Amino acid sequence: MIPPRFYAAEEDLRRFRSTLKLQTCPHCGKTGTLNLHGHLYGYSEHGGNTPVIRGHRLFCNNRCRRPGCGKTVGLWLSHHLRNFIFTLSALWIFLTAILAGRTKADAFRQIKTALHFTAAYRVFRRVEQAQSRLRAELARRVRPPGTTRSDAPLAATLEHLRAAFPNALCPPAEYQLVFQTSFPF
Repeated sequence: MIPPRFYAAEEDLRRFRSTLKLQTCPHCGKTGTLNLHGHLYGYSEHGGNTPVIRGHRLFCNNRCRRPGCGKTVGLWLSHHLRNFIFTLSALWIFLTAILAGRTKADAFRQIKTALHFTAAYRVFRRVEQAQSRLRAELARRVRPPGTTRSDAPLAATLEHLRAAFPNALCPPAEYQLVFQTSFPF
């Protein structure tokens, strides 16, 4: 059993810890060598120099003649984007505000981030460029909903996300949990 890459809450992590020695290292394939090895830290979108916990690290033990490979594996909280300060809930609020008719800068200010409002244009461009990968992955789960707005591909993409995860508060975070892969961004 390969360990998951994303988890939703601390209860999921506690459940996972009870089966940790049954998990297989994704690097070397050995079972029984993974140990919880600390936290994964990153900065918050709200500013400040205090790092926040973004996940946990697993270590494949190779010390004292153990058969592991010595590499680490990241186990991330599902509401965080890897390698970004921005969280997925902030991204979801930003995108839905744009679809509601707000400007990119105004929608970005709505999420009250410490980032400068010009970052809104870079974030939006990344989302636009990742839509085809996202829609292809979502199409494997659920058929695309019939959209009435053919002129707005972003609207169709967000409708597809909502259709794939209808009960989720933050569909991009649910995407990471279900597919166990990073949200295309």
